[in-house]
Amino acid sequence: KDYLKEAEIKTLTAKELDASIVNEFRNYLIEKLNGESPANYFKKFKLVTKQALRQNILLKDPTLDIRIESKQGIKKQVLTPPEIQLLAKTPATNEEMKKAFIFSLYTGLRYSDIINLKWQNVDFNNKRLHVIQEKTKEEVNINLHPTALNILSNPKKTTEYIFNLPSHTACNKGLKHWVKKAGINKKITWHCARHSFATNIIFFGADVNTASSLLGHTSLRYTERYT
Repeated sequence: KDYLKEAEIKTLTAKELDASIVNEFRNYLIEKLNGESPANYFKKFKLVTKQALRQNILLKDPTLDIRIESKQGIKKQVLTPPEIQLLAKTPATNEEMKKAFIFSLYTGLRYSDIINLKWQNVDFNNKRLHVIQEKTKEEVNINLHPTALNILSNPKKTTEYIFNLPSHTACNKGLKHWVKKAGINKKITWHCARHSFATNIIFFGADVNTASSLLGHTSLRYTERYT
């Protein structure tokens, strides 16, 4: 549905579903999702088209010879604590994006959770953050680091969003420019904040169960990759 909306395709019949559209959908998944997610989503999509073939909804398989290779392990770059400090000292074109990304670095939240974050998710009395993750629907409770609390120093109405951000693509473009300006020679995307959070807390002593709980993973095997 998200792809069709972005591609401005209002209706799509089984007859119209051809290899060209499938290939564009494939590229959309690779661009928008991270890690193993593009391959996993596309694998499920291919299962649907095969079932449609069996039920004679489709006359031929539009996904034939179109695939996404699964990426094993963590491929994203990780920011070290000194690099995070360097970024914090470097001005960004969009300061709201800067604050939100640093908040991600200290909470492990995905972009999809950051843009939906409201002041009602913050428990200032106990210095904790309560979130139902957009991707997994898993509940996470995070003790807020002083840096994260400092970013939240001017609370507004509980129903208001904390961060006012542009699109995911625009944020990544701004992030690329900001990282380069800081002199950090790494390919950093928004999802790198989550990887950096996980890697850094494990490096500094958190056990896998704790990290898994903070990340809202549905299985320990996802978290174990960071070790």
